[in-house]
Amino acid sequence: MIFEKTINIAVGCVMASHMKNKDKRETIDKLREIEELLEEKLIADLGKTKFECTACNGSGWYDSCDEKGNPIPCGACDGTGYED
Repeated sequence: MIFEKTINIAVGCVMASHMKNKDKRETIDKLREIEELLEEKLIADLGKTKFECTACNGSGWYDSCDEKGNPIPCGACDGTGYED
């Protein structure tokens, strides 16, 4: 969906060109293949993206301290600052 507008613009340019209909169809098919590959890659990359921990706002520590005044490591992200 993210690349759909861009690909559609390219398809419009191909359609408006003076290419033969067969060449237009082949080019448009290739553009649609590229669109699918880009979308698949984007979805795959989302699984690898690390998101900032919402419990500690990415610091790895809670805002509060323990009884002795020591900072408390975030339990949600184990102090890394990123959610799994």
